[in-house]
Amino acid sequence: MTSPLRPTVGLSKSRMMRGYQCVKRLWWSVHEADSPELVAGPTLEARFAAGHRVGDAAQAFIPGGKLIEPSMGLKAAVSATAEAIETGAPRIYEASFLYEGIFVAVDILERMETGWCLIEVKSTGSVKPTHVQDSAIQRWVLEGLGHAVVRTEVMHLNTQGEGATPESLFIRKDTTTATGNLLSSIPLSVVKFRTVLEGELPEVEAGKHCRQPYVCEFFARCNATPKRHGLHELYRVKAKVLQGLRREGITEIAAIPTDTPLPAIARRQCQSIREGRMVVEPGLAVHLETIQLPAVFIDFEAINPALPPWDTTRPFSTIPVQVSMHSVDESGLTTHTEWLGAAGVDPRTELARVVLHGIEHAATLVAYHASFEKRVIRQLAELLPAEEGRRMLVATERFVDLLPLVRNHVYHPEFLGKFSLKSVIRALLPSLHYGDLEVQSGDVASVQLQHLIVHAQPEPGPARVQRRKDLLAYCERDTLVMVRLYQILCAHLKVRSILSN
Repeated sequence: MTSPLRPTVGLSKSRMMRGYQCVKRLWWSVHEADSPELVAGPTLEARFAAGHRVGDAAQAFIPGGKLIEPSMGLKAAVSATAEAIETGAPRIYEASFLYEGIFVAVDILERMETGWCLIEVKSTGSVKPTHVQDSAIQRWVLEGLGHAVVRTEVMHLNTQGEGATPESLFIRKDTTTATGNLLSSIPLSVVKFRTVLEGELPEVEAGKHCRQPYVCEFFARCNATPKRHGLHELYRVKAKVLQGLRREGITEIAAIPTDTPLPAIARRQCQSIREGRMVVEPGLAVHLETIQLPAVFIDFEAINPALPPWDTTRPFSTIPVQVSMHSVDESGLTTHTEWLGAAGVDPRTELARVVLHGIEHAATLVAYHASFEKRVIRQLAELLPAEEGRRMLVATERFVDLLPLVRNHVYHPEFLGKFSLKSVIRALLPSLHYGDLEVQSGDVASVQLQHLIVHAQPEPGPARVQRRKDLLAYCERDTLVMVRLYQILCAHLKVRSILSN
């Protein structure tokens, strides 16, 4: 008799993890494996690459193992794993097993006196429930094949450890009890997932699982683009209020009664959408006047590599590597300063000196969401001699943050309920809305900066020069649009403009 777990459609650990999130995601990933949603973009590719680098570092932390090359193919990998076990390998990297048609590859399998320790390596700073489920599937497969798994661990990065030495880099967390608690449920899940894959596309309503624990690749298929100016755009309105409006049949912001109790920002939003124009509160003028000349509009770009690239950095540390500064003097003359680190070199000390020179004589520093710029400047100040560091810290006391200034006084219908710099610029400065740039987002910039500076990936000289130009152009745009945004707001209120041209 054929076991109910026997495959008609192959499963793997990764496919099962998709199924735990949503069976529709599982079905699509198998039956439409060539769909465009499954093509990894630059950010996802960078995440995969980081995972591989962390895996390599974990093997250095637990050395002396036999590596089963994934490139050899499933059957060959399973055979090579069996041979490594038979010949007494103390550790096996990427140990491959097939049981009841379910394939798993164990990151590190370590031989112990009475059995095996199964180690799942994760490029995260803590153990998450998905990691435990992941390990439980592997344990179930190994035990099904007759291998004694006496311990399971999740090996994750130590976010408090400095430097890239294995001793400071990882924490090994015992998950044996947690994985054991899940073992009995796995056969039921296998049957469920096989049944799903053998049938038609399952019906699953969209919900929180579309984003948790990961944003599904097929999110757009299940979640229709919301109607413009629907209630979902309302800024920070309590769910109870939204539910009350929907019960009354109100689905659009323009239809909300004017006497509905709403927070100030949402009231301004409603007025702007009803009247089809930008609404600016008179109180904005007072806040604009706090920007005194000379002023420096500043923006940093940073990287957050999983593996610390330099001795004084930690996993996922925010490491500033680039700056753009637009300076405006008392006459309104604007000048631009930019700086981007070199490949393979810790850029922070030189960056600190560039920033100090650019900001120390400014009456005002201006940023959008200035808490990030303040934090970076404080971090850079620690790298300078005491007196220079003190001058840099004093400069942070002169910051004006454009984000709350806009959020608390301005609304345009094209903000679409958001106050990010790109949302604001899309509405007020569409000609400068990044579409003409090769790099158009901070996520892409961070990925490219990491390639350029930390990993120093080989590429032809002209390509490297162009990559630097693209990154510099993106950061420059961030500070230029801040200057232009300030000019627009000043002109709207007939406040003294800081620009002469």
